[in-house]
Amino acid sequence: GINAEYGGDWGNVSQYAQALPNEQSTLRFVSLAECMLEQTLTSRENGRYSYDSLHLAKDYLNKALAHQDKTNQSYKEAILLQAKMFYVQGKFQECLDTLSQVDLDLMKKECLSFNVSRALADAYVYKGMSMEQLRELLSASIEIEGIIECYESAADLGLALMGSTTRSSFNLTLSGVLEMALLRSILLQMKHGQVDKGLARLRKVLQLADVQGLDGLRVKLCITLGQVL
Repeated sequence: GINAEYGGDWGNVSQYAQALPNEQSTLRFVSLAECMLEQTLTSRENGRYSYDSLHLAKDYLNKALAHQDKTNQSYKEAILLQAKMFYVQGKFQECLDTLSQVDLDLMKKECLSFNVSRALADAYVYKGMSMEQLRELLSASIEIEGIIECYESAADLGLALMGSTTRSSFNLTLSGVLEMALLRSILLQMKHGQVDKGLARLRKVLQLADVQGLDGLRVKLCITLGQVL
């Protein structure tokens, strides 16, 4: 994706993506899909997403995935976006199946761009939330430790993004799901006996919240702490 260059201004992202040359067609389709998906998520009515917008985003993703170069970074990003789309449609198993096509832990060790790092962090969150949904709705045999690990990975990436000095102005627009992962990882750790680990993460996030001036996040962290005390 290319939205980091425009601070999440999806109109400019769309215009820039449309102008990309054919040799960058995968990046173009991924960026257009992300643009449509994000605009859809922020403009839903009566709790429902636009079917036409989701369908168009899906069409762009299919074009990106048709290139079949699974080592291409844009291809991997398309997989992450496809999983996100499945989650917002309530297709939790499809979300997990899609994410199984890429090695999230290996991607985390790679030198990723700011935008792909954020997409990867979101993917960990959607994986964790899908596992939680299946565990609760279908009584699936999913261990809570695996869910916590997903939120921990997302939170670690989120903390790295928050601590970035070169992207400080853009850090303030961390996605809602990523902020949720920061809170959820702490809550689950402390509820399931990992109190020291949860408190250590809480202190680290509070410090970064102070540095970044994220008063809203600081308040939510205090509320989270109150839920387990």
